[in-house]
Amino acid sequence: MSRASLDALYGLARLQPGIITNDRLGEDHPGDYKTFERKIPDRAPEGVPWEVCMPISGSWGYKKTDTNFKSVETLIRNLVDIASKGGNYLLNVSPTGDGTLLPQAVERLQAIGRWMKLNSASICGAGPGRSPVKPP
Repeated sequence: MSRASLDALYGLARLQPGIITNDRLGEDHPGDYKTFERKIPDRAPEGVPWEVCMPISGSWGYKKTDTNFKSVETLIRNLVDIASKGGNYLLNVSPTGDGTLLPQAVERLQAIGRWMKLNSASICGAGPGRSPVKPP
């Protein structure tokens, strides 16, 4: 994206009071929170809200040949790791062109939902732990 396009896009954000933006518009537009893409930081960034964005499979959008879906265990460990450091897990579900989800994505989301039904108190609103611990 060109510099002029970035500046114009950032300028539009001012039209919506209270809008939240991330830091992906470049150094001159730091945003309200930091975004890590595909990698969970070892430690949370200090003094700024943050998120990790990852695709549920190997790609951001639907790809017929992409069968590299993360396991339920990996997705839940990622959620716990990120939440324990005070971050947000932004999970891209790679919908098809008509917006439907592949069965592999649905199965994983349902499994996460079942886990959250039992364990959400340990995640929702808990905030960062005192000592970041990497899950085994």
